[in-house]
Amino acid sequence: YNFASFIRWGAESFVEHPDEFHFCAYESENEVVSALKEIINGEQVNERQLILRIVSADIPASDCQILFVEPAAKPLHQTVQPNLLTVSEQQNFGHNGGIIELKLIANRIRPRVHLDNLSRAGLSASSQLLRISERLTDKDSEAVK
Repeated sequence: YNFASFIRWGAESFVEHPDEFHFCAYESENEVVSALKEIINGEQVNERQLILRIVSADIPASDCQILFVEPAAKPLHQTVQPNLLTVSEQQNFGHNGGIIELKLIANRIRPRVHLDNLSRAGLSASSQLLRISERLTDKDSEAVK
């Protein structure tokens, strides 16, 4: 969740819950989500209380700022949603409509940020995050297809 400090959301992202930052996931039994439950208790992002929410078909991700998509989940292949940062360890996540793919390289996690999807979501990333990330664009996605 730490990279959330390096992403900028518009004020409209927090209209319904101005003092909360929602980190959402589809499954509560995932290894990453289990770790997050332990880590985020009492934490804040940009002076907002960090809340972990489990979403489903019945509970949409509409007021989430970050949506973690499990690696085993069906590939996204969707349009980018406004003000929603999607993150996953899925291979080619950015090429399938996601924004940040977490890639393990030499026992270190390296983010791959899809800049065009980030822009379409109305979000922006700090230069600090971009400096340590592999940057992808729609042009790169066309080469994968």
